[in-house]
Amino acid sequence: MNQTSLNRFKIFMVAFFLAVTMANSYAQCLQSVSFTNWKSSGDSVQNQIQWVLGANDTSVQSQVNTNFPQFYLGPDTFMNVKITGKFEVETNFDDDYVGFVFGFKETWNYDWWINNDSMRHEYFLFDWKKNAQNYIGYVAQEGFSINEVDQTFARNIPNVFPSFWDHTNSATFQVLNTQFGVTQGWVSFQTYDFELYYTPTRAIVTIDADTIFDEGGCFEPGLFGFYSFSQQQTRYWDFNYELFIDFDMEAENVCLGDTAEFIYIDTGSCNGASVFRTLTPFIGISEMAPSQTTPIPCTYTTLRDTMMCTSSLLMSMVVPTPLSDK
Repeated sequence: MNQTSLNRFKIFMVAFFLAVTMANSYAQCLQSVSFTNWKSSGDSVQNQIQWVLGANDTSVQSQVNTNFPQFYLGPDTFMNVKITGKFEVETNFDDDYVGFVFGFKETWNYDWWINNDSMRHEYFLFDWKKNAQNYIGYVAQEGFSINEVDQTFARNIPNVFPSFWDHTNSATFQVLNTQFGVTQGWVSFQTYDFELYYTPTRAIVTIDADTIFDEGGCFEPGLFGFYSFSQQQTRYWDFNYELFIDFDMEAENVCLGDTAEFIYIDTGSCNGASVFRTLTPFIGISEMAPSQTTPIPCTYTTLRDTMMCTSSLLMSMVVPTPLSDK
């Protein structure tokens, strides 16, 4: 009688991030981060503090209703990550834009108003408006949008409002997707959980576990930051990130002594692959005797990037022993 026995084992793929741009490195992924080393950018109001840290510096609140967009940016460059956090608008006053930016290029030294009359903007923007509004002929819609911004904007209404307020699609402000409607606005004094999955070919935004946008394309590494446009008293906290690197196997069944081929990053023709210094495209399966029933030893791949973050992915593999007659 022919019988086949199956061994199952789990392969751990560990991704290590290497600190090259920061004075201090992290032993693990960021959790409940302190915002003390984040910086403000965008619109500036002279002699006013725009962002105020909360208890233990793990929350931050926008304080000023600025006439143009403003940002609060972290120091770290992200790619292949899942970013999570919470936010809440803690006022009934006003009904304008909140959200976040990602893939942000380091242009925070070019604030509007104080340092310069124009500012370079290069990032992806997720924003959320409470209510529709007509402001001197510029019409904002209630709801969500995701946009790619790549332009130097002068600090004046004719230059800024067609893009950031109206969301008029153009070569330098590409409206990638929208979800507008009379029930799509945020609600004051309600806490929202957000998630951003960010890879070289995909950006997924969820609010309270509901997928708002799932966009394909070419995305580049950059900074992450919070966003406010004409809306004060929005608090952000519980900021975390972990690695988000999916992988697949050529075949779930591998014979003894064979090599298991893994495909765990798909960058297509995008530039995001450069975020990793070392890529090992396979994991070797060690030889073992047919009678051996212990898990098969294996090597693991190493990924290197700009931060010391360690994570693991698990996948089961079936390795059949040779058939035998009994």
